[in-house]
Amino acid sequence: MNLSTVSGVKMEAIAAVVPANTIDNRTFAKEHFAEDLTPTITALGIEHRHVCAKPETTALDMCVCAAEKIFASGAVAREDIG
Repeated sequence: MNLSTVSGVKMEAIAAVVPANTIDNRTFAKEHFAEDLTPTITALGIEHRHVCAKPETTALDMCVCAAEKIFASGAVAREDIG
């Protein structure tokens, strides 16, 4: 395992963003797989997944949205980021 240390950096805030739209995993499985995945879905406890409404939405778009939430909260100012 490779470990590294970064000096002079600190985390002051964190935000999470997930798309508002959800898909039911049972419905998704019926449309995309021949077998019934209900036992797997039940065992894992993941009944829904969040999906972007627009296919062109990227991870960068969601990162920008999370950053905007941090800036709006006042936890960190834009100009304080190096």
